Amino acid sequence: MEEGQNYNKPDRGTVIKVEPIRSLGAISKIKNLLACKPRNFCFFTIGINTPMLVSTLLSLKVNQVQELWPHGKIRLGNEKADRIILNRACIKSIGKLLSKKSYEPTDHLFLSQKGDVLTLPSVNRLVKQWCRKAGLQGNYSEFRGHLT
Repeated sequence: MEEGQNYNKPDRGTVIKVEPIRSLGAISKIKNLLACKPRNFCFFTIGINTPMLVSTLLSLKVNQVQELWPHGKIRLGNEKADRIILNRACIKSIGKLLSKKSYEPTDHLFLSQKGDVLTLPSVNRLVKQWCRKAGLQGNYSEFRGHLT
């Protein structure tokens, strides 16, 4: 690529293959990297343990998750099909996140450092950083039950 060209923005018509993280070792490395960053650890943990899309994760509000217990369900809409069950790891990571900062019930769960809602481009950048630091090569981006 030429100097100054954006490596994250392919030429029009070009396809970038995005792979899931299949290695439990790689997932463990990323969790270890994020252990002291409650927001990122929580985001990653929920992302790999549920079928939620990144956009759904970013839309979560504190009042949807603050009183859940393991195997409790997040209600995402009015339909029964719009309920997601959270395991013990998800609930524990949410508890750790909520204990680190004062939240209002209507606040978004995942906020940027400036206090705004975390954005999809920011999440993609974070995931790429995590994967790079864990020694993964290739393209990894969104969650949907696992990183893809």
